[in-house]
Amino acid sequence: GIGDIALRAYRQMERLGSELIEKERPDLVFFSTTAFLIMQLGATWRRHFRIPFVLALQDPWSAAPAWTIPLRRKGLQHRLMRTIHARAEARTVPHASGIIAVSDAYVSALQGAYPSTTKIPTATIPFGYSLDDFEASEANGTPWNPFADKSGCTLMYAGRVEKAMTRSLGQLCKAL
Repeated sequence: GIGDIALRAYRQMERLGSELIEKERPDLVFFSTTAFLIMQLGATWRRHFRIPFVLALQDPWSAAPAWTIPLRRKGLQHRLMRTIHARAEARTVPHASGIIAVSDAYVSALQGAYPSTTKIPTATIPFGYSLDDFEASEANGTPWNPFADKSGCTLMYAGRVEKAMTRSLGQLCKAL
C-alpha cells in the first residue's frame, strides 16, 4: 500500500549497495534519481565506508525555489511526505561531496537551506539536447520547428511519463 518506490526498496538498496561497496570498493557513489529517499544512503555509506557521494537533482527534493511552493500538492499524505523528505534532505545534503542540478535555482535553494554546501563543488547541467538531432531532421527534409503548426497550438514536452500521469495526460489529449 506504500506508493513511494524509495520507501519500498530502501532496505534492499541499503543491503545490496553495502555489499557492492564492500566488494568493489568504488571511488564514489553517484545518485541520479527522483526517488529522493534513496539518496540518504549516501550519508549512511559515507559514515560506514568513508566513501564520497554526489547528488544529481532533476527536481527539487525538499528545499526548493520559492516559486515552486504554489505547485505543491495538497493533502495530508503529501504534507507527511514533505516532512519526511525535509528530514531526509537535512540528514543527507550537508554530507554530499558534490551537487549537480538542472537549475541554478535548485543549487541556490540548497545552499540557502544548508550553508555548508557552499563549500562543496556544484554544477548546473540543464536537460540536454543535441544539435545533431536538429541537423539530422533538417537533412531528412523535415526541419524541426515547434512554431510551424498552423492550428495555433504548440505542445512540447520533455521528460518521462509515469503511470500516475496517465489520467491527467488523457484528459489533456481529450481537451486538445
